[in-house]
Amino acid sequence: MRVDGELPASSEKGQMMGLNAILKLFSTVGRWSGRATALLLLLFWGAFFVEHLTEWFLRADGRYPPAWVWGQQFCHFVMLVGLGMMVRWEKLGAVVLLVATVAFFAGIHPNTFPWIALINLVPIGCFGIYWLADRKLQTAGADAQDFTRPQKFVLAALAAAFTALVLLCANEMLGNPPWMTPAFDPASELVGSWQAKAEAWPGPTEIDVLLTMNADGVVSGSIGGATVIGARIAANRTWFGRALNWRTDYLIRGQLSGTVGAPPLRNANSFAAPVNREGQDLVGSLFTSGPGANGKPVSSGPLVSRLRLKRM
Repeated sequence: MRVDGELPASSEKGQMMGLNAILKLFSTVGRWSGRATALLLLLFWGAFFVEHLTEWFLRADGRYPPAWVWGQQFCHFVMLVGLGMMVRWEKLGAVVLLVATVAFFAGIHPNTFPWIALINLVPIGCFGIYWLADRKLQTAGADAQDFTRPQKFVLAALAAAFTALVLLCANEMLGNPPWMTPAFDPASELVGSWQAKAEAWPGPTEIDVLLTMNADGVVSGSIGGATVIGARIAANRTWFGRALNWRTDYLIRGQLSGTVGAPPLRNANSFAAPVNREGQDLVGSLFTSGPGANGKPVSSGPLVSRLRLKRM
């Protein structure tokens, strides 16, 4: 006998099975999305780790970088360990990843918040959905039924959003410049002459950097004792990169005629200077690569790791 207002037992069972199916959906999607994003981020940050390892540690001259680079590279390595652990031990890996991420990005950007660091929260958020749904599912007390058509639509929408995120990240990382980067129109505040006294590596050796930017994007000047030839400044990131504080606003690239300075400085025939606008200054770094003064190839690596150009 059923009291008025109460749902039939079959109806209650059906609602319970529907709830369990939804929980099962979120549990499955959350767990596998967490594993997938952790692996993709492991490959993503791992590529930067190998690049930095080559730039700073695997050098032909055998010189080692300053202490702060060792600290940053260690935090970077621990971050990779945390991402790898999340594939098997989600909670422990999440703790390791959080601690390493905070330490790594605090050292790189001590005065500004690097929004790109939030990308490491994606697998943690996915696992969080899995943990909550799985805990609720265990207390439901009934088996989950197959996914319904609306639930499959939700799953497809989540997969599409995840794919879009991966493609945007890949474009920003691999594009040179990334697709959708706006056409560069040198703003009036960039046109003119800029100079810096910078510590070159391996040093300590102070060099003068003088760059003159024209309205058509052509850049001339000198870096140490080398003359800049055939250089241009261009936009270097899309709206997505800017939102995540990824890459830099501008990239200056060109050739060098002559030597920057006496060995063991990184003398090569080409350079790249990724820079951002910070207040009235242009701040970034300067890399050299290509054939050196002795004809041997010089791998891409930092000549100046902390460059601050001021308007003359």
